[in-house]
Amino acid sequence: MGKTKTKVGIKDPAPVKATAKKETPVGKPPKRIRMLRSCANQYMAYVKGHSYKVPEEVPVNTAKSWLASGQAEEDKSLAGVPEEKK
Repeated sequence: MGKTKTKVGIKDPAPVKATAKKETPVGKPPKRIRMLRSCANQYMAYVKGHSYKVPEEVPVNTAKSWLASGQAEEDKSLAGVPEEKK
C-alpha cells in the first residue's frame, strides 16, 4: 500500500461581508417598559411582567436595545387613578 497525504487543519474561512452597524432609533425614549423576559445585571434584577421607569430605573440605551430585541415592550397603560376619599 502506498502512503497518501491528508491535509489536516482548519479550513480557510469564507470571506465575511461587512455589515452595517445597527443604530438605535433616534427619537423620544419610552417612559416605561414592561419586561417580557426576566434578566439581571450586576446592579439589578428585572422580573418578567414588571414595569420599570426608563430614565430612573433603566438607562435609555438599554431600554431601546431591549425593545428592539424583544426582551421588553413599551408600557402605555395608565399608572392608576388616584383614590378620592370623601
